[in-house]
Amino acid sequence: MRLPAVVLVGLVALLAEPTALKAQDENCREVTATSRMARARSRTSLEAARTSAGKSYRARLVFAFPSFQLHRTRQNAESLLSLIPADENQRLVVLTLGDSLCGEDMKAMSALDNAGEHLPREFSEAVILAPTYMRQYVAYALEAVLDPHNDFAVRMIKVCRDAHSELDSAVKQLPTESQIAFSKHILDIEHCKALAIPEAKQ
Repeated sequence: MRLPAVVLVGLVALLAEPTALKAQDENCREVTATSRMARARSRTSLEAARTSAGKSYRARLVFAFPSFQLHRTRQNAESLLSLIPADENQRLVVLTLGDSLCGEDMKAMSALDNAGEHLPREFSEAVILAPTYMRQYVAYALEAVLDPHNDFAVRMIKVCRDAHSELDSAVKQLPTESQIAFSKHILDIEHCKALAIPEAKQ
């Protein structure tokens, strides 16, 4: 006997629901673990939280962020810079780090929001230690400043002063249109002056 289409749809939905709930539960466990990593004040607590955070881009980024803050080594700098957003999905993760996805408490949300807010500063500190990532850093600046709250250009001032030749070289390797956009809207490299100022500082 063939079951009516409505019944079949209902059965499919019932079978799919546990899978969807399991996926959501796993995602929420990841968010909880990443918020613990963002709040970590020691390598021990950071590693402990990492074990249940998974290996998503979000988890790897949030792990690399306090790792570099705790120990400003070239290796940790390179680990953080290797996670500079490279596509729209990764940029969206950075933009929504502090958004509530699973009903987190304010402390968890604040820790993740703080990580997202201070990534420009940490990327800038890191690229001074590991200038081999300067091209990725400069390319991301063109995207980062589209967020009116992002202070990426302001943070680039220190890079301009401490790694001027590497920064200048990386900008010159951009496509011509991007070079023009950078010099007109992001940073005056000659004078190390930020041109893209976040709304909060205007």
